[in-house]
Amino acid sequence: MANRQSGQILIIAIIFLSVILLLIAGLSAYILQNVRAGRVAMASEQALMLADAGIDKAVWQLNQTGGSYSGETGTVLGSGTFNVAVANISSSVKEVTVTAYIPNSTAPTATKQEKVRVTIDTTTVSFSYGVQVGEGGLSMGNSSQVTGNVYANGQINGSTGATVTGDAISAGSAGRIQRVVVGGMAYARTVNDSQVTGELRCQLGSGNNKPCVTTYPDPSTEAFPISDQQITDWKNEAAAGGTISGDYSLGIGQSASLGPKKINGDLIMDKEATLTLTGRLWVTGKIDIDKDATIRLDPSYGDISEVFIVDEVIDLSKEVNFQRAGANSYILAVSLDSGGDAVSISKSADALIVYAPNGTVSVQKTVTLREVTAYGLSLAQDCTVIYESGLASVNFSSGPGGSWVIQRGTWRITD
Repeated sequence: MANRQSGQILIIAIIFLSVILLLIAGLSAYILQNVRAGRVAMASEQALMLADAGIDKAVWQLNQTGGSYSGETGTVLGSGTFNVAVANISSSVKEVTVTAYIPNSTAPTATKQEKVRVTIDTTTVSFSYGVQVGEGGLSMGNSSQVTGNVYANGQINGSTGATVTGDAISAGSAGRIQRVVVGGMAYARTVNDSQVTGELRCQLGSGNNKPCVTTYPDPSTEAFPISDQQITDWKNEAAAGGTISGDYSLGIGQSASLGPKKINGDLIMDKEATLTLTGRLWVTGKIDIDKDATIRLDPSYGDISEVFIVDEVIDLSKEVNFQRAGANSYILAVSLDSGGDAVSISKSADALIVYAPNGTVSVQKTVTLREVTAYGLSLAQDCTVIYESGLASVNFSSGPGGSWVIQRGTWRITD
């Protein structure tokens, strides 16, 4: 009897011990599972932070290399590694993909992938008219033409065959349009000897093809599209790239790349010399360029435009060439000179925008330009200004050489 009881106690003890062992095993498995899950969660969080760091590094590298950075593989950082791939979406947009591994790609505990789009930080300037002039007004030679609209704070004076295909507006109480063929609306205090296709808004008129509609007040003057502060900012961005003391010269047939840079003197280019802009320029003196010299944008600009600012005269009267980088890129020539002809041009320039807020632009010979904004403009016989639609939104890189920045709303986790 005692032996039977002892055997039963032993069996109960074995069962109890087995249950205890099963509970311990289950508890251990649960603990291990939670520890493993915790490790995976921690590794996943580390992988996310590593991917973030990879994107930050990619943007930094793009700015250090002028946009030529294409990625990297197997970069070790902290407790993991990451790969970076950079794809070109357009000339000014790239997509960065970062794949992060903890601890490595061979046997990862956790993997995370992030994508983001980066673009060149830009400033947009809107040129709304083919020609915009201040109180100096617009003078049009025989058969000269503006394809687009003209807005003048001064008078618009034409001659035989002078044509504005769009609207022509001369602002203020002294506003006057005379001897111009206007394809759109003509609007000024006084309009004389003009042929107007659209509505003729004026208070006084004679020799026109239709009577004045007198119910409109005189048009108001309009500000230029570029502020003094913007020009100052551009100067500072040029100077941030360093200063050249004295004149900068290129001899016959010589080539050079330049920018961002301040030239504390004149810019002089001899025949057939080529200057490639890699950033904005500020010339404290004048620009004197000889025949068949070329100013071009570096191909990396794509559809981004660039500006060179000159404190004195820009002499382009010897048939200078201008070359854009992309279909929507332009070269903006700014002269701040206030005496006489601030800018002289004698060769067609498809890529050129001319801006002279304090002086007159003189266009000679049979020349075609894209846009002119100036205190005054003189178009010689047969000259043409052809407004291009892209001028309504011209993008210039912000900062010396342009900075790559993350596009808002494009940062995402893809894996």
